[in-house]
Amino acid sequence: LETIERQDSLQRIATMPADQREDFIKKLVKQLRKEQGLKGDGMTTTGSSFVSPGNTPTLFGNNESKGEWYFYNATSKQKGATDFKARWGNRPNVDNWRRSASISAAAQNRNNPGGPNSQPMQGTGGKDPSSTEISFDALYGNLPLTPEQVKQSDDSIQKAMFALGKSYIQEIEDCDAGTETYEKLRDRFPQFNPMDEVLFNLYYCYNKNGDAAKAAPIKNLMSDKYGQSNFTTIVTTGKNPQAKTANDEATKTYERIYDLFIEGKFDEAINQKKAADQQYGNNYWTPQLLYIEAVYYVRQREDSTAIRVLNSITGQFPGTPLALKATNLINVLGRRNQIEEELRNLVVNRPVEETKSPVVFVPNTNPSKPDTAASKPVQQHVVNNNPPVTKPTTTDSVGTNKPVVTAPKATAFSFNAETPHFVVLVLNKVDPVFVNEAKNAFARYNRDTYFNKQMTAELTELDAENRLVLISPFKNAQEAIDYINKAKPKTATEIIPWLKGGKYSYSVITSSNLDVLKGSKDLEAYNQFINQHLPGKF
Repeated sequence: LETIERQDSLQRIATMPADQREDFIKKLVKQLRKEQGLKGDGMTTTGSSFVSPGNTPTLFGNNESKGEWYFYNATSKQKGATDFKARWGNRPNVDNWRRSASISAAAQNRNNPGGPNSQPMQGTGGKDPSSTEISFDALYGNLPLTPEQVKQSDDSIQKAMFALGKSYIQEIEDCDAGTETYEKLRDRFPQFNPMDEVLFNLYYCYNKNGDAAKAAPIKNLMSDKYGQSNFTTIVTTGKNPQAKTANDEATKTYERIYDLFIEGKFDEAINQKKAADQQYGNNYWTPQLLYIEAVYYVRQREDSTAIRVLNSITGQFPGTPLALKATNLINVLGRRNQIEEELRNLVVNRPVEETKSPVVFVPNTNPSKPDTAASKPVQQHVVNNNPPVTKPTTTDSVGTNKPVVTAPKATAFSFNAETPHFVVLVLNKVDPVFVNEAKNAFARYNRDTYFNKQMTAELTELDAENRLVLISPFKNAQEAIDYINKAKPKTATEIIPWLKGGKYSYSVITSSNLDVLKGSKDLEAYNQFINQHLPGKF
């Protein structure tokens, strides 16, 4: 960041007209020298503002009258101030800790010639930008004015942007900042090398955020322009030909263990995990598997074992999202008995709904008599809460009344973007204990993110393999999609980081389509239907 900011600043100054550039540097020199308390205007690089130590007068003059304190003598004070400025210049009034910190930093730079602040800045003629010399020639010489210096400055910016984006994505897992940095790098320096690695990181982040519309063009561009690159091979085949076999085997082993945990085969998963840990040690899967193992122990009411496993997460992986979730779960387990007792003693009083007696019309069955009060609407209390539905009739050609045959209710899905929609999180082959944990995770996310809106997260079982987390309310399809777009980038890192991709997917559904889906249980058919009406959204 410092390199990018410095080089951009130097290039902006270098593009000024010559007279404006010189005036700017002169003003800057005066300002910096004034802040440092240096004498002179800095227009020359020779000379010194320091008085020779051998000629420096003593602090107290020889003419001081005995018995009178120095600071009570106006003449001595004036003389001392003049001597101080002659030796040290017009120093700004700053605390000693600031001055000592500056001295320590300068000493560190002198003692560490290989440090980052002691490197000569590229694009500045080889001059050291950290030099303490403040003069017109020194500052003006740092500007990239020749084509060679401009190229060196551009190279510095490119390398800094590449390193910055890589740090964002691979070290602190901030894909939003990483993609923004790399898109700027692509726009500003389209010929940057290695561009294939830049595109690979962009493809990874767009896929991670569920942005298929941006990931697909990146993949096509890599295939067209960088077909021989190892990064392109990883993107197109999903395998790294340069990866070590041991790491690949470890990943496959822990993926199998993960699937066993998520699908509820806990005893088998724990035994295989112990064997794998002895063989491979800590790896990428360790925090996720530890958290899942702890949830299993919570389910078994082995709280002490669960807390021990959770503490290992906070100790080995501090500062990660799973460490925060582990801390929260430890706090809940510490109050488990209290919470369960409160829930057992909880009494929910629901208000009694006011019911009105329906108005029943009694028809006049004798046409020879005029209407009487019996044919007027009267209030009656209906005992049967589900009265039979009277089917309408029609008259055929011979005057016989026949019931109208009602068409069967349609079972096909229907789409209306303006009707209320649920956000659906589809969990595939996930044990109920982890389904409930996912539901609770989204309830916490909704509470923290949409604190001014009452939102619910409910569970429904579709079939033996698929369970649905239904999040509501959303007044239309677009509002539900907006929720998904905001939640999806955080799902794998903050909301449910212990659940890997492929075990869950997003969609939206209306109440009527949900009823049809529960009846047909054909999730694939619904996915095809909703993707036809909302292509590329999920």
